[in-house]
Amino acid sequence: MQAFEIVQYGPSVLFVGGELDMATCPDFERALAKCVESGGPVVVDLSAVSFIDSTGIRALANSAKRLRAGCLTVHGVSGQVAKVLGMVGISDLPNIHVEPCTTDPYPDGSSRLGGRTSEDVAARLHSLRTMFERHRA
Repeated sequence: MQAFEIVQYGPSVLFVGGELDMATCPDFERALAKCVESGGPVVVDLSAVSFIDSTGIRALANSAKRLRAGCLTVHGVSGQVAKVLGMVGISDLPNIHVEPCTTDPYPDGSSRLGGRTSEDVAARLHSLRTMFERHRA
């Protein structure tokens, strides 16, 4: 099984890496719910996600519906993930925007990471960056 990682950066930004499927989706849904509760806009970076199934797609769509204001931006999709999201037409749903991006999206700061130590955040972002580089190779 591939590693799975979620890093929340501030109240409404998530960086996700690995395979987003029925085994990992409950963690993703919990993290996404916290962002939605904070209000929009919400950004979910999927640059390091190599696979997404219907549970991940449903979590994105349901979260966008629950936003009281703002929108959900799905950032950094590529490869199979972009293909699947395109096939299901997720960007046709109200208040969901899909933005492909090929640059390294990971911040090097930690001041917005909700009580976690700089070292913890840096290590988790490094893990995501490694998944991103492996996925793009």
